[in-house]
Amino acid sequence: MKKLLLMMSLATTIVTANAQSSWPDWDGIRLELKEDYNAGANDAALQAARYLFTHPIEATDKLRASATRYLISWMTGSPDYSFTLDAKAMKFTKGNDDWLSLYLAGMIQYALEKNAPKADPKTVTLEACKMIIAYAKNSDNNMKPNAELKKMIKASDEGRLSEYLK
Repeated sequence: MKKLLLMMSLATTIVTANAQSSWPDWDGIRLELKEDYNAGANDAALQAARYLFTHPIEATDKLRASATRYLISWMTGSPDYSFTLDAKAMKFTKGNDDWLSLYLAGMIQYALEKNAPKADPKTVTLEACKMIIAYAKNSDNNMKPNAELKKMIKASDEGRLSEYLK
């Protein structure tokens, strides 16, 4: 009986470990030609965005860096999706690359999940900021809000995030 429990525990550990490493090799995906921006590339971008929002900010996280590089490459080259960086929304990212990558990831995640290549830029920005706020409110994510992000969170808590972003 003890051997059976030990074997089941070991099997569960192996399955869990394999599931955690199921992220794409973002650095290995080629994005050079228009044809490279296909459904697989879009899915990899969505997974990269989701990775950033489901893992805490850690300087030693190599997958986070890989996901961010992929998102930037995909975002700047996608022939189907275009994004507008909102200056007001980006104020909180000043001097922080991790926060900028979350902003980009939020825009990409919203556009891809809604299958909306031509989504209204203000809606995309609003939804990305909502994701960032939810991420920032979780202290486990190691995101210490600066003054501008605190203002954005307060506006959201008061139900006036859209107004704040104008």
